Parts: sequence; C-alpha cells; structure tokens
Amino acid sequence: MRKITSLLVGMVLGATVATLGVLLLSPVSGAAFRARWREQLQRARAAAQQAQAAKRAELEAMLKGE
Repeated sequence: MRKITSLLVGMVLGATVATLGVLLLSPVSGAAFRARWREQLQRARAAAQQAQAAKRAELEAMLKGE
C-alpha cells in the first residue's frame, strides 16, 4: 500500500511541476492563455451538459419501458 501511495504522490507532484513549467514557458500572453482556457472550459461544460441530457433521456426512456 505504501508503494502505491508513493507512486500517486509522485504522479501528482510531477503533473503539478509539469503544469507550472508549461505555464511559465508558454509563448502565449497571460490574457490570451486565459481566454483560450476559458473557451476550452466552456466547450467541455457544453459537451458534459449534452452528454448528461442524452443519458437522462436514455434512462427516462428505459424507466418508461419504451
């Protein structure tokens, strides 16, 4: 169990360091980066909402016996 915990902690720390490195060395300005990030986040939210609506419709159809 200890090895798994160490592995997970190492992965999280590695991902954090990599993210910070990318942010610091990015050739895009901060405002452009935030705008792009916001746009991607909005797309991901829209996709998640569409998937949720589709799954809800599927489950409701199953409950109604259609």
